[in-house]
Amino acid sequence: METKDLLTLSENKNFFVISGNYYEDIKVILQKLKEKYITPGAEDFDYFEFYIQDSEEEDFYNKILTPPLMSSKKIFVLKDGLKISKKFAEQINELTKNLDRDVLFLILCIDEEELSPYELKRNSEKKFNGATHLYFESDPRFQKSINLKRIVRFAKEREIDIDDIIAQKLLDFTDGNIYSVFNIINSAYMNGDMITLDYVENLHEKVEFYDSYIFDFLNSLSDKKLKNTILSYRKCLEWKLLTNDGLVMMLLKQFSEAKKNDKSRFKNWNEKVLKQSFEMVYNLLRDLRRFNQRYGTILVEETLIKIIKGEEWI
Repeated sequence: METKDLLTLSENKNFFVISGNYYEDIKVILQKLKEKYITPGAEDFDYFEFYIQDSEEEDFYNKILTPPLMSSKKIFVLKDGLKISKKFAEQINELTKNLDRDVLFLILCIDEEELSPYELKRNSEKKFNGATHLYFESDPRFQKSINLKRIVRFAKEREIDIDDIIAQKLLDFTDGNIYSVFNIINSAYMNGDMITLDYVENLHEKVEFYDSYIFDFLNSLSDKKLKNTILSYRKCLEWKLLTNDGLVMMLLKQFSEAKKNDKSRFKNWNEKVLKQSFEMVYNLLRDLRRFNQRYGTILVEETLIKIIKGEEWI
């Protein structure tokens, strides 16, 4: 998202959730909003930044519902959106239905270390169903630092100590794909390996292993081996090699490109079967969104059975 997107949308919408991985980027957006809507000298009356604990103040809700005093719009910014409980989120959703047309309510969901852009946006969409959801891409200079923090943290959670130098080497090896880095770290954890500079330099000898469960999954599915497909799918989840959403996107790509790619595992599948399988996986994506991942594993396994054995097996 670019700053101009929010500036334009804010002319007609007034409830936003802004997700991102770097607060300094978000500050740029807020400053642009202030320049556009807040009259010079009126910040104390028409611009408010606050935290969840401030919602306990007696006049909190009255402040939000009243129109601007001196500016073209009044702006409220809730800065710790990731900490909002389900109950408080429901209260906010109700509150924002009654906002004055000249009041902007923004919730910031910022995580500089752990959550990916997709996870940030998905989590906020669950909580705030009436908002306009925007994700602000970080400046590449800052994104590099964020990725290194996430990699070091991910490794530490698996009792593997690495520093920023090794994390950067892993990113270089995977052409900047942080999820491939996570797969390598999981592989080392499974083998009881320590990740050193020598380990990274010799990764070309190990690279096939950390993707082996994904390969097993795709090979089992293409051969229509139900038991092996389910087992390898569960291993992918267990070692966080794939999320359910990631698996769905991978299968959509595999099925849609099967006839165009001579190396595809699914190139020998009947075109009708490929089309039906694509539709099943597309419907699975819809169901995962609908049920908020609560029944994700069951839905995925049911779909895999349908693909391999046919609809009548469910």
